[in-house]
Amino acid sequence: MFFCFWFAKSELEHDPTGHDWWHVRRVATMAGKLVQSEGADFFICAVAALLHDVADEKLNESKEAGLQKVSSWLERQPVEEEDRRHIIEIIANMSYNAGANPPMRTLEGKVVQDANRLDAIGAIAIARTFLYAGWSGQPIYDPHRS
Repeated sequence: MFFCFWFAKSELEHDPTGHDWWHVRRVATMAGKLVQSEGADFFICAVAALLHDVADEKLNESKEAGLQKVSSWLERQPVEEEDRRHIIEIIANMSYNAGANPPMRTLEGKVVQDANRLDAIGAIAIARTFLYAGWSGQPIYDPHRS
């Protein structure tokens, strides 16, 4: 699993959008806590949590390009094919995406999605929202926008 730790850190440590290494690390830590109480597979949850934003469509040319980047990288790692498919399925469907993604099929998917959503509430989440808005060129406030 340490291979994922270093790959994710190298990909995201300089991210200016709020999808940075520290967000990923918080999600992975929370997923680890949820695994203990829910009985999910630790390895699947940890790897999916660590890699979820490496594949994020906001940080890649497209959702498909991001998933391909992670999938190609995973193929070169000592990870069973079934586990790779499971990890990619979680990453591909965990984003809120305006409610358009299907519900998570597995306990591991639910754990990682919940860990990510828990990091999307509170003070740090508000700061991440402003960071992403600034990075994408959105004003903090515009009285002429509805």
